[in-house]
Amino acid sequence: MVSFKVISTDEPLRKGQLDLGRTTLTTPTVIPSLAALKYLTTGQLESIGIRTLFFDPLRLAMTMNNIRNVAQIMGLKQALIATSGAATAYSLAKPRGRKKDGVNFHRPDNNQLVHYTPVSAHQLQVKLGATLGEALSRDENYYAPVDDLVAATQQTGEWLKTMSEESSLLAPIVGGGLKKLRAMSLAGVPGNVIGYSIQQLADIDDDDELRRILQQIMPELLTGKLRLARVGNSAANVMTALGGGIDLVQSDAALIAARHGIAWTDNHDLVLSKAHFAGDARPISSSCPCPVCNGCYSRQSIHYLLEQSAPLATSLLFEHNLALQNAKSKRLQQAIDDGQGTTWVERYGG
Repeated sequence: MVSFKVISTDEPLRKGQLDLGRTTLTTPTVIPSLAALKYLTTGQLESIGIRTLFFDPLRLAMTMNNIRNVAQIMGLKQALIATSGAATAYSLAKPRGRKKDGVNFHRPDNNQLVHYTPVSAHQLQVKLGATLGEALSRDENYYAPVDDLVAATQQTGEWLKTMSEESSLLAPIVGGGLKKLRAMSLAGVPGNVIGYSIQQLADIDDDDELRRILQQIMPELLTGKLRLARVGNSAANVMTALGGGIDLVQSDAALIAARHGIAWTDNHDLVLSKAHFAGDARPISSSCPCPVCNGCYSRQSIHYLLEQSAPLATSLLFEHNLALQNAKSKRLQQAIDDGQGTTWVERYGG
């Protein structure tokens, strides 16, 4: 049984506890995707505090011959949270594939016609091992024409009316940047859901706009409900979402930075592919407790690995970035407890 409770508040921030059965999360926190397992083992992730991963059920299903529980197959120590798969379904659908009861598209791997509905989306999430998932929404870009945003809001609202008494589903909130549509979407949310999944924020590439829409939405949400959102893959996007009151932020910012040879620190980013790191024997950060900084890897050793295009370089940087991101989340949680959450975000959120 999935449950969520708020422990302390420092508006618009709050600290909470999310019980996912196999693990308990303290929020606010950041969740990387299942792609993390391409670079780190489940044990490595657990050792740096990563207890949950998110995934797109349709993308994952299209890589498998037989649909199976990924958590069991991989022996995961982490719980899994699933998106609805709407972004994938609608990206593959033609305009005439948008139906009142779902969306039709052809799988790119075998050209099989798929009719994807709110019911089949939830069934797929469960089969793949998700403990918590999003209900299906009609996917539209944040900056889509108003008519398309209206249609998405209305269609999603109709699907929410048929939502069963299911505590493991989050209600999608759509509407782009339009206050009236977001309010309309929110009004259609059933009272039994565990929380909200605020959609379309990953389309926003401007932190000021992301901050504006969060300031508009957060006061309208019920206090006891979980707040989840996917944002763009930059550290700034992540911190803006955390500072805006999101409980669970889904982002692969730490991985994207690692793929570009970037190591995060509390003060600034280090682009370790640059020549001047060739003779730098210091750890990435002397204050970082992660296995990379406390092991035998220095800035110059990672620079060398990057020069050789060694996959290990990305794994090491990813492990460090994730550990630092998780440590910052914990410091934010403590600041909220102390009534200093907003001050912490202003000082250290960059």
